[in-house]
Amino acid sequence: MAGGLFFIAKKISIVLAEKGYIFFGTNGGQNTDEYDPDTWTSKTDGPLPIRGYVYGSNINNKAYIYYGGDGGDTGQLDTDEYDPADVWTSKTDAPLPTRQSAAASTISGKGYTYCGYTTGYAALRDTEEYTPDSWTSKTDAPTPGRYYFPATTILSKGYLFYGGGASKDCDEYTPDTWANKTSGPDPNRNQCAGTTVLNKAYIMYGTGSILDCDEYDPDTWTSKTNGPTPTRTYPAAFTVDDKAYVTGGQGGLQNTDEYTPDTWVEKSDMPLPARSTHAAVTISS
Repeated sequence: MAGGLFFIAKKISIVLAEKGYIFFGTNGGQNTDEYDPDTWTSKTDGPLPIRGYVYGSNINNKAYIYYGGDGGDTGQLDTDEYDPADVWTSKTDAPLPTRQSAAASTISGKGYTYCGYTTGYAALRDTEEYTPDSWTSKTDAPTPGRYYFPATTILSKGYLFYGGGASKDCDEYTPDTWANKTSGPDPNRNQCAGTTVLNKAYIMYGTGSILDCDEYDPDTWTSKTNGPTPTRTYPAAFTVDDKAYVTGGQGGLQNTDEYTPDTWVEKSDMPLPARSTHAAVTISS
């Protein structure tokens, strides 16, 4: 048409970049570090108190760090929000009892914290739901209570694996219902790491000087290629671009290893200080 204006509509896709973050931890002080494969960048320290035996989850592309402690008898209730813009905000305390050595995952835009231990080293079954900035107590996890274990989310369901007090147990959480699933393979373990890659969970390392890596594809377990030496306890794991990364561990380890099922590659060490019992979260921005 003469003199007319013509517009061609184009679909614009925005691709969010994933990065891994590690927070706090034994010997880690208040440190926050960002991993953009294969580069580490130190970020703004988290708020007091200093704590380890801590865990976190991603809600709407912000990290939330829950509870924690020093490995002693009494834990904490602190909840802190980390925006990758590099801003920390203290949030409403989590519900009693105080606890540490628990685990967390995100399901359908809500954070869930599971189990842990409290005063007197009593193993808990408590499940708490966090919708920023509100807490709701949910149905307890199955017996026995557990601690020193990983949790992940697969297709809108949470999964708890192994752990102190729980042997090889695997439990599935579909808010607000629990189901016992097939136990993990030998050996019994705790103090291990876990993360989800392409809708499968990978459980790595743990007590007993093991290098084991096991894949969980609900409800089937498959033993995979062992992780690289050294053996490690209390590491943390996150997923970036369909690859798992395991970082740190007790005994002054800085090691970071990349796992693309079923291949391991050693990567750049995490920044000092070396740490364990730290939280690891993937954030897209």
